Amino acid sequence: MIKKQIEGISEQEQISPGKLHISSDGNMTLIKRSPEIFNMWKKMYEICEGIESVEVTDRERAAFKLLGNYDAEALFMKTKCDMCQMDALIIAQRENAVVVLDDFFFRMVSEASGIHVTNFTFMLYQIEREKAAEIAMNMSKTNYIATPLIYLDVESGKKFWNNLLKGKIKKQIYGRQFSSLHQKDLFYTTNETGQGNYGGLSTVMEMMD
Repeated sequence: MIKKQIEGISEQEQISPGKLHISSDGNMTLIKRSPEIFNMWKKMYEICEGIESVEVTDRERAAFKLLGNYDAEALFMKTKCDMCQMDALIIAQRENAVVVLDDFFFRMVSEASGIHVTNFTFMLYQIEREKAAEIAMNMSKTNYIATPLIYLDVESGKKFWNNLLKGKIKKQIYGRQFSSLHQKDLFYTTNETGQGNYGGLSTVMEMMD
């Protein structure tokens, strides 16, 4: 999949240096492609080359089911997703491992099928807490409905949940999570020594009242 991305960007560069954008007044502007995107995919590919490869057989793909008894291969073909993403789920299920997914639909399908899932932001939190919290805060301001519940203190927790509870659909989804966490008094934060801990969500709720 990563190799295809690199090849696709290279082919686009040969055809055109960028994309034409038509503004509201009818003027045309050429937006050049950022080399950072190509370099990002290239670096990811170089990292992947140094990782041990694990084989997935055609028989495993044909037998793989999601949501009980749904043909996973047919699902992936309908959604036009790269089959390597399905292979990742097969490996995670086979090895009882955790798969990293940021695609909301496949995260929900995987979790409902008993496959352990995490996302990039939670992985980043293990090594760069502040950066992960910054990403989560920015995501909380959007309409994305699977924002990682990460914030570093009560004050940022207040802003974070205020963002999540804005909007009709977001409030329906996150309101249930907020109530559930409040009942358990769970609030993932970081103490002065940098250690992650739970506790004190009721304080955030009181501040929001």
